[in-house]
Amino acid sequence: KDRFNYRKLAVIYAASCEWAKKNMGSAANIVITHQGEALNNPDIDFSPYPADDKTIFYGAVYSDPSRQIDPIRQIYKAELVEGKWKKTGLLEGEINNPEFNTGNLVLSEDGQRLFFTRSRKNWQGEAISEIFVSFLIDGQWQTPEKLPYPVNSENFTSTQPALGVNLRTGSEILYFVSDRPGGRGGLDLWYAEYDKKT
Repeated sequence: KDRFNYRKLAVIYAASCEWAKKNMGSAANIVITHQGEALNNPDIDFSPYPADDKTIFYGAVYSDPSRQIDPIRQIYKAELVEGKWKKTGLLEGEINNPEFNTGNLVLSEDGQRLFFTRSRKNWQGEAISEIFVSFLIDGQWQTPEKLPYPVNSENFTSTQPALGVNLRTGSEILYFVSDRPGGRGGLDLWYAEYDKKT
């Protein structure tokens, strides 16, 4: 018995390689268009994530001179209207907070959990990023919860969440980037597997 599913993975990878070889010379019919001010903000826009076919979430710099808010990264929402992407403003609910830079989000497959990064200063004044999760209840994103160890490790950065699935167990895997001890140095890729029993 192939308990690690290596045979199944080998078939998938071989088929992918054959497809790539076969389609390497074909001209792709891809058109890239700048979306202009209807979607883009005057400053930085980053990490777009498709929530569905007609909605994307993305990070951008937010500032409001009338409220004397310093520029800060927050999560925005945009919708596809008559074939054009248009920003609809800050993501509703409890995700954004003008005290923290917020971004780099990923949605769970069922669309009910939003994982994202918030940055803060530690006791030495260094920027530390941490991964949070918010749950969608009655159409509203709830107050985010900081993920416990082993995802977040005090005084070390955890950021850039991405989700996957363990093909053997079906358990959800959270991949992230961290500078914690035990890596190869600097920012390394780490993962944590969701334990359904706890």
